[in-house]
Amino acid sequence: MSDPMQHPFQFPPSFSSTSSTPSAVDDGQNQQFIIQQIISSSVDEISRTQNITAEQRGSLQVLANFNSNPLQEILRLNLHIHATMFKLENKMNGLEQKLVDMLNQEQVSKQVITGDQRATMHATVKEHLVQTGRIQWDVAQEVIDFLEVHQVRFGFESVFASPKLTKDLQRETRRFATGHRDVLRIIIRNSAGLTREQSDLKACLSKTVEDIARRFLNTPSTRVPTEFYIFVALLRYIASENPAWINRGDMGRPQAGKDWWAGVAAWYQEKTKLWGNDWNVGEWVDLIQFIIANERTLHPEDPIPRLPSVPSIPVNHGVLPPTLANTEYVESSPTASMDHMNHAPVGSNTAGYPSFQYYNQASGSSLTSAQYYPQVNRPSQPSVYSPDMLYQNSSYY
Repeated sequence: MSDPMQHPFQFPPSFSSTSSTPSAVDDGQNQQFIIQQIISSSVDEISRTQNITAEQRGSLQVLANFNSNPLQEILRLNLHIHATMFKLENKMNGLEQKLVDMLNQEQVSKQVITGDQRATMHATVKEHLVQTGRIQWDVAQEVIDFLEVHQVRFGFESVFASPKLTKDLQRETRRFATGHRDVLRIIIRNSAGLTREQSDLKACLSKTVEDIARRFLNTPSTRVPTEFYIFVALLRYIASENPAWINRGDMGRPQAGKDWWAGVAAWYQEKTKLWGNDWNVGEWVDLIQFIIANERTLHPEDPIPRLPSVPSIPVNHGVLPPTLANTEYVESSPTASMDHMNHAPVGSNTAGYPSFQYYNQASGSSLTSAQYYPQVNRPSQPSVYSPDMLYQNSSYY
């Protein structure tokens, strides 16, 4: 009998006296192949029932191959023990990931827009609403785009890096823009004497400009350009020509496209289609001169003939970057007088809004917003819109 240690497999006792013929070796190999197939099938079944990964299934297969000689019951028990351990490991990993997700979600839910970010958004909305030459007042998306472009300068990186904070900013901007657009409507309506049963709220152009400049730009009227007076005068004129229009906001929320500002935008669109977008020539000049003459007639005490000079000291440049209505102040700007303004065409600006340029006959120089408009000073605290603020903070009400 040959030495059993020289054979890779242990054959059944009935074959122990049989010589190692080629046929006996082949039978042993076939038997081992069958055993491996049974083990592999068992590993597959256990892996499926325990819901373990392919990598863990491979580990079980290695374990089974190293333990193919023990009794079948012991081998199956070992496989089940290790498969159960793998299953528990997978559950722990899943719970750990859920915990991480919950912590991240809680952290995101605690993210809020800071007071400084909100104050900057408020100042930007108000500045956009009173840009000279503006002909539409749905400014919320303009403000969002502006803040996104200048996010590094104004500290909005954290906002635009977070989908939640971006949505919060969009929602707050829309709400604030809608509220202050209505504030501007009420100021124009009251100043034109169109408030129902309160016509005594009527005010002159200069007083209206002063109120709007302080409310929306946090600056006195002495720091606004000639264009700003024209901008306000046009709004007062449109309101006077459409008195029922401007009171729509007091009769509940108007339908989309039926509010006062949609009507003003439609008015400008119609006039621009007829007269072009250069307010320095043609019918635009005639209309503006007519409006100013009418303002002087209605309010002879109003110092429109001599607009205030710009201040002789530099203003704060650290809040808002230059925009259409917020360009750099040039200290050497001369005094402008509407009695001596000849309009010179200069073409339209890059934003598509009507352009202004005025010629001062006394000094012989042209005035543009780049020479005459001051930098906006942001309020130190966020301005929160309240429906009662108009009646608490203005001499009109």
